[in-house]
Amino acid sequence: MFVVTLSPEEVKVELTRLINSYIVLEKRRNKTSYWKESNYIREQISMLTSLINMQFDHNYRSYYEYLNFLAKYLGLDVSQRLEIRKFKIPKRFKIFRKYPFAVLHDEDGNEVIADWLRAKSEMEEGFITVRPDVMGGLDIMRIHKGELQIYTRFLNRWLDEDISFYDNLYEADGRDGIYDYSWRITNLEMASGHFLGSRTNRLGN
Repeated sequence: MFVVTLSPEEVKVELTRLINSYIVLEKRRNKTSYWKESNYIREQISMLTSLINMQFDHNYRSYYEYLNFLAKYLGLDVSQRLEIRKFKIPKRFKIFRKYPFAVLHDEDGNEVIADWLRAKSEMEEGFITVRPDVMGGLDIMRIHKGELQIYTRFLNRWLDEDISFYDNLYEADGRDGIYDYSWRITNLEMASGHFLGSRTNRLGN
C-alpha cells in the first residue's frame, strides 16, 4: 500500500493546473474527446478538494461559480475569470439594441435563475434565454423550428447549435451531483423567427 502526502501548496498548484485545463477545454466543446476529458478533470478536482474539505455542494448555483470560489478563496492563478456576472447586453449585440429585453426578477429583485430543463422549456414556448459562459461572455439562445440556435456577437446573426450537447451535459452533471442554475429567462418572445415583444415580468416559481 502506498501513501501519498501532498502539502497544501502542492494541492493549490495542482488545482490551478486542473482549473486552467478545464477552462481551455470549455473553449473547445466541440472536441470529440470533450466528455472523457471533462469527466476526468472534474474527478481529479473532486479528489483534491476532498482532501481540504471543499467539495462541490448545492450552495453553488453552478460548477463555474464553485470553481471561481475555489480560485478566489485559495488565491489560485487561474487564466480566466469564472464568475457569473450580472446580466448586461453587450454593445456588440446590435439586434438587441433594436429589440431590448430584460431577464426576469423575483419579488426581492433578484435575477430568476434556472437549470437547463427549465431553460429549454421556456425556449420551446418561444422565449429567449441567456447564460453567462465560462469566459465571462454571454450566450443568447432560442429554439426556432425545433432547432436550438445561439446568437453570435461576431456575425450578429443566429447559428444552429447542437441541443444534444446541453442535454448530455445536464445528464452528466446530474450523475456527478452538479446542478447548474446559471440560465436566465428573458421577457422577449419570438415566433416563426419574428420578435413579438416583451411579456410582463413574472416570478420564477
